[in-house]
Amino acid sequence: TNIEKYKKLQKEAMDLFMKMSPEEREQALADSATQMQQMDPKMLAEMSSSMMRNPDLMKKMMDGQSSFLLQMSPEDRRAMIRAQMSAQDYMSPELKAMLQEDAIAVMKEMGKLPPDFKIPDNPQQQPDNPQLPPQQPQKPQP
Repeated sequence: TNIEKYKKLQKEAMDLFMKMSPEEREQALADSATQMQQMDPKMLAEMSSSMMRNPDLMKKMMDGQSSFLLQMSPEDRRAMIRAQMSAQDYMSPELKAMLQEDAIAVMKEMGKLPPDFKIPDNPQQQPDNPQLPPQQPQKPQP
């Protein structure tokens, strides 16, 4: 079946990846990122949607990610978080605003924000706003 073929190809790809040098792995990951960029965005959205519709699959993926994160050094975890947060620098203002709006809507649906929560027009000028966490001073990076 197609599923069996896919599983076999994935295992072969993972076995090959594990045999690569660090430099080869880096190149392979870069090539994978290029392939992802060339995919139809609708197909990527469908892949994400199908994963999210399956709670067992989501739990399995989160368990794997948790295990992975627990095996990393604090320095590597922080570097990964830093890279993920820095990725926002490459987003357009429109995309940032859209994602912020969606995140707030989801957090309200999940009960993690009060239903009347609104982002102030300029949160930096309103440090006493009880709806926002206190701002931590930024430490310069060495």
